Amino acid sequence: SGAAGDYGNVRYLAQQLLDVVPQESFEERVKAFREQLEKLDEKTLDFATSQELPGTMDGSLEVELLVEALNDSNAMIQKRAMHAYLYWMAAPSRIRKLEMLEAKAPVSTSALWTQYFPVDKKQEEHNRHGQIIVIPSVQQLDSVLDQAVLGPLVKLQGEFQGT
Repeated sequence: SGAAGDYGNVRYLAQQLLDVVPQESFEERVKAFREQLEKLDEKTLDFATSQELPGTMDGSLEVELLVEALNDSNAMIQKRAMHAYLYWMAAPSRIRKLEMLEAKAPVSTSALWTQYFPVDKKQEEHNRHGQIIVIPSVQQLDSVLDQAVLGPLVKLQGEFQGT
């Protein structure tokens, strides 16, 4: 029996795997992800589609790539990353509506969404609303959560309750 802590065989197999499996740098992965988002057509972005969006492959979520895209200087990339994130988050139900909001510092990106929940065969449904707010640091959270930022969500919820 080998001495405790002798991981020579494991190290050897891990090195073999690293030598065989192609490696991509984080920058290469971000570039490829951004290109995938740029190539999406509007039909793919329709929330009724069942096609998986970039960043949500195989039911998992590539958070680090989505964070990069949400902080992109291109508003189109931000919106498409928001679509991909909400598609993943809402599964198996569907997002019905996404509205990108004008962001003011320190908020980087913000969006309202409506999620559709079918309830029974009589076409009764429930809608859940939410807001995504992207900020540079969690330490800024308390200073960001105010009426100016959350007002659109409160208004949206009131509109749905009034109908």
